[in-house]
Amino acid sequence: MTIANKRAEARHRQSLCRADTALWRGSLVPRHNVATLETADEGKTIQNPAACAENEQSPQAGHPSHPPNLEDHTDRCVAPRKRHTAGSPTPGGKTPPLLSPHQITGPCTSSGQAHHRGSATAYHQVYQVELPAPAKDLSNPVEEDEQAAGELPTPPLSLIVYSDGSLSSSGAAGYGYAVHQNRRSVCQGTGRLGPAEVFDAEAKGALEGLKAALRLPQSATQRIVVCLDNIAAAACLRGKPSDSSQRVFLTFQALATTHRKTEVRWIPGHTKIPENEQADILAKTGGAQPEPADAVPTLAFLRKTARQRSKIAVQAWWDASAPDKYQSLTLKFPSSCPPELALSRTMLHHLLAARTHHGDFADYHERFQHNDACVTCSCGRRKAPTHLFYCRKIQPCCRMRLAPSPTVAINQALGRDFDKFVKLVKASSFFEKICPHH
Repeated sequence: MTIANKRAEARHRQSLCRADTALWRGSLVPRHNVATLETADEGKTIQNPAACAENEQSPQAGHPSHPPNLEDHTDRCVAPRKRHTAGSPTPGGKTPPLLSPHQITGPCTSSGQAHHRGSATAYHQVYQVELPAPAKDLSNPVEEDEQAAGELPTPPLSLIVYSDGSLSSSGAAGYGYAVHQNRRSVCQGTGRLGPAEVFDAEAKGALEGLKAALRLPQSATQRIVVCLDNIAAAACLRGKPSDSSQRVFLTFQALATTHRKTEVRWIPGHTKIPENEQADILAKTGGAQPEPADAVPTLAFLRKTARQRSKIAVQAWWDASAPDKYQSLTLKFPSSCPPELALSRTMLHHLLAARTHHGDFADYHERFQHNDACVTCSCGRRKAPTHLFYCRKIQPCCRMRLAPSPTVAINQALGRDFDKFVKLVKASSFFEKICPHH
């Protein structure tokens, strides 16, 4: 074989190896190359034709895809230990992400692709496979699509039901609906519920609107689209019914299943959609009607009432049983984690001592006969829970303004505005330098 034929064969074999193993900048590995890689035996290495070309090319004359700062002295192209076809998940169940060209200098460990570590090389080969786009998540039955408010992709003869619920300041729940066809109002209706919440009124309005649409003669051949602006109620109409108004949701789903052409869509509320504004006015009109005689409280209403009554009972007990010092500070019974617990342990001690008067104070030491206790501050005055706000050794720039009156300002600083107390203590270093513990 002549030297020219040897050089041609070496260049041909070198191009095949690079097509199978190198990551080309700005492109992906072709599928037929992926299949070629998968046919390689596990742990087998492929001879690098570049080393067999009698060192005809210098290290700087490599392929443009190789980084210029890497030395091209490799003699073996490492085949992957295990490959996955395009679009197939990894053994862990996750789809490996696409790799970007800048990751060529690092080992590919995050994507779940293991590589055989052969002889030491100047860089690691990285393989990239084109993966299909992930499927759209359809776990939420109702999508917040703002385009649904402007244009509904429905035929002009479809029946569109706009329903809404309302709750007045006095607690009266009402519903309203309007059925439209070809942008014209076909029928409408209102109603009043018993003790209920807006969620229940929204569900009742959607059910009554669907019933009114099914009573129309053209409903047998036309599609019915129910639109409402409560995403929670819309999700229950299309998915699992909630505990409250469960019979309403089940009845709606049964009618929709019988009709077979019923859809539920969410639309944004209070966005000046004429049909939705009409349903809102009808719902308020329904709330002004007299309450039905056979009205039964809904579960949502009972839960809300139970929470409110428990809060009222606890507050009444706190007002009657709270210590006098806490009553002057206007501290309410905490319904959740108090923000004071976010303070440091030392700062919380000083705050609680000032609130309860149980601490390093003159009256406290004299009451329990602490004869060895220091009952005076370094300024000469007696230690007291409110002495911090009057101490003469605190710099004027650090003092707190006692307005509108000293008593009110101090009670607020020790009560709900305790951050002022914390700020004054830290700025003046009162308990560390001016009035340390005995």
